[in-house]
Amino acid sequence: MSIKAIFIQLFRMLVAAMLVLLGFYLMLISTMGPAFTDLRGGEVDFWIRIGMLGLGIGIISAALAWLIWPLIKFIVNFIKAK
Repeated sequence: MSIKAIFIQLFRMLVAAMLVLLGFYLMLISTMGPAFTDLRGGEVDFWIRIGMLGLGIGIISAALAWLIWPLIKFIVNFIKAK
């Protein structure tokens, strides 16, 4: 494995780790603080919180798929080569 390929994999892992941390942060802040009941009876606050929760879960899922997909592809190609 060349130095360039190693750096590419390290970069992928670093970016994926930062995206997972961002996703967990969004999931954490979606549950913090009191509800804004002044705005339409808390209706707006609910969708903001659910939106941040969904965005956090989506970011984590995409980052993990982006990180794991090359590994799965490598394993499949390795099995087919035999």
